[in-house]
Amino acid sequence: FVLVVGAPLLPLTAAGDGPDNKCTGTNSANPTPHTSCMGVCHIVSRVFPVVPGFSIPGIITMPPSGGGFFADGQEAYFGHSGYYADPSDSSTPDIDDYVCASAYGTAKGNTNKWHYCCCGTAPVTCGAATALPPSPPPPSPSPPPPSPSPPPTFSISGDPHLKGAHGDTFSIRGANNTVYAMHSSRHLQVNALFVPETFVMGGTCARCSHKAVHGSFIKSVYVTALTSGNSTARVAYHAHTPSRANIVVGAEGVEDALSARMVVSKYDRDAAMPRIIDEVTVELERRHKREARVIVSNPEFTIVAVSRFIGWADQNQNSKHLDIAIEARTGFATLKVAPHGLLGQTFDGDNIAVDGAVDDYSPSVVVTKAMGEGAIEGVAADYEVDAADPFSTAFKYTRFH
Repeated sequence: FVLVVGAPLLPLTAAGDGPDNKCTGTNSANPTPHTSCMGVCHIVSRVFPVVPGFSIPGIITMPPSGGGFFADGQEAYFGHSGYYADPSDSSTPDIDDYVCASAYGTAKGNTNKWHYCCCGTAPVTCGAATALPPSPPPPSPSPPPPSPSPPPTFSISGDPHLKGAHGDTFSIRGANNTVYAMHSSRHLQVNALFVPETFVMGGTCARCSHKAVHGSFIKSVYVTALTSGNSTARVAYHAHTPSRANIVVGAEGVEDALSARMVVSKYDRDAAMPRIIDEVTVELERRHKREARVIVSNPEFTIVAVSRFIGWADQNQNSKHLDIAIEARTGFATLKVAPHGLLGQTFDGDNIAVDGAVDDYSPSVVVTKAMGEGAIEGVAADYEVDAADPFSTAFKYTRFH
């Protein structure tokens, strides 16, 4: 219901008592067809008081601030306060008069529109409202779509511990001085050299735990990428010379290959000029004195090989190793070929982690032996690459071509 605020409210007036003599939907001052009534008429049997929050089921509910619904059997009025009796009419409405639930305006006789909402001597349906009731509140906005999941990253670190694209965990000791295919996808392959090494874990204080580990580390990485221009880029990066990366670019049918060396500072933060071969980019940067890395990327994957000191470096002759991370730059469904390799096979799009064998580091002397059993297809020997050609893309599950 709407109250049009105007001049002070005036007493209602009527032409006289009696049923329905003004139920035409207009008044004499402002003959406007009635359009605001809605609902079903109800018989008037008494004068309704002005009580905040007063309600008549199906007819009207007053706001908490006050107001009233007044009827004399011929007129209906929605006001802010007070009771207005028709001085020319009886104070008791005729019980055969029916009124609808709504009207708006100020008092009769004012210049504002006044809509009568009486309906005759029988309950009939009032006309549909055009201005009343107020429009419902707008629907709540739809929640924003969920943020896309970050691209999966799979990695190999330390004495080699592998973490797959879905959180898979397993370890691979590797055979001595053996090159393995870590990742193989269409036109991109990452091979890694596993080298045995004995190192210590723990501090030198009297109460510090201390153990010797006969394990292995990745010491070199070899990346082969075939570009859309039919050029083959080969990038070699070694843990013991982390300030340099070697690039060889060749093309099918061309005997002479182009070679280049990227170099950064041995100690200070530095970055070499990126080398771009068609859609393949090679970057080399030193992040700080103890860490440098090479980055090779194509439209589908980014390969990051980081040279780091083995833990407890002073006790391990400042020996270095490589950690490798592979980040997918596109969804699995968009790949033309599903990746493979010891690490690449975990990017299989099923969102299921498959854990495999890991080593027990609880003894004081640890000899690693896990070879990814339970997590990889086949056996580790199926992923070996000819050490005489560490860039080779040939192994049992190759996806390169």
